Amino acid sequence: MNENRNLPPASIVILNYNGKELLRDCFSSLQNLDYPEELIEIILVDNGSSDGSIEYIEQYFPGIKIIKKTENLGFAKGCNIGATFSKSSYIVFLNNDMRVDENWLKELILPLMEDKSIGITSSKILNWDGSKIDYAGAVLSFNGHGYKRGENQEPDKYNTPEYCLIPSGGSMAISKKLFLKLGGFDEDYFAYFEDIDLGWRSWIFGYSVLFVPGSIVYHKKSQTQTKAKIKHVYLLEKNALCTILKNYDLKNVIPLFSASFLLFLYRMQFDKERRNWKSLKERKDVLRYLLKNFIKFLYKRIYIQNHRKNKDAYIFQYFKTPFCTVVIDYYQDDQKYISEFNRIIEQFKIRRIFFNNSITDNTQVMQEKNEMPFKK
Repeated sequence: MNENRNLPPASIVILNYNGKELLRDCFSSLQNLDYPEELIEIILVDNGSSDGSIEYIEQYFPGIKIIKKTENLGFAKGCNIGATFSKSSYIVFLNNDMRVDENWLKELILPLMEDKSIGITSSKILNWDGSKIDYAGAVLSFNGHGYKRGENQEPDKYNTPEYCLIPSGGSMAISKKLFLKLGGFDEDYFAYFEDIDLGWRSWIFGYSVLFVPGSIVYHKKSQTQTKAKIKHVYLLEKNALCTILKNYDLKNVIPLFSASFLLFLYRMQFDKERRNWKSLKERKDVLRYLLKNFIKFLYKRIYIQNHRKNKDAYIFQYFKTPFCTVVIDYYQDDQKYISEFNRIIEQFKIRRIFFNNSITDNTQVMQEKNEMPFKK
């Protein structure tokens, strides 16, 4: 059977911010896809670049649809804008610091066509020379912080398709209809963890996320965040707290958010003790943001919970690392922080919430301390 015969139109949305040096490898690889060229729409959303990116694409890749913005709108909003301009039934998000395998797109799209219960598919991401894994699915701690699976491991590991909680926003596919129903990426996130939030919402709405190792991309790891002067701690902390506030069900949101918030406050105390004034300032900004926008996120929560099809008890099996203590790198091996972490999860009976409520065998829930948070 010729698989190409019945493939649907697909729109590839690529976000760019002063990434001119990355664009040749990315767009050249897209020209070699094993997918009917007439069914592919490529959309570049440029977030106010000043390095000649737009002129470069116009000169060397004239068939690309370019959406020009005058400022950096962030990853979430930029991708949403690209999705609204899509004319296809499927939307594929790809980072500009990637090059793709020839079967990359087909492998992402076929599972969505064959099984309508699958909401999102996500690629296997290798480093630039293909010698190590960068992403092979991902897991989540109860406090909303996500971790790549398989990072820096051998590339031949994790070669079986499997369900996971979190796609990688750097290379994933979703139907346009479902993307709009989910509300797209949360534009209040700007960057970081917006893919965690979207994947979790997909499970809540009754649609699974599938890791597809046959869809391979190679990641150069650009310096986009450095160029954009992103506040790393602020965005990770803020977005994690907002994610759990929106997505846990009513029975679990109070204890799990309370425990997460207390740990956040404890990290602020750590900042003071270590005289880490930059992180302390960013965490204080998180407090101000939450106070100002708490009601807004409650309304978002209401929309999500009104569409709930899967209970937390079902979704818990895909967290895999609900008690991981790694937060913003330097808390990984801090025994004082780990002790406080364990005290708080005992105080709020977090282990009981996961073990007693999960419909899966408790042995499937692991605690891993060697995985680091997402770094797009």
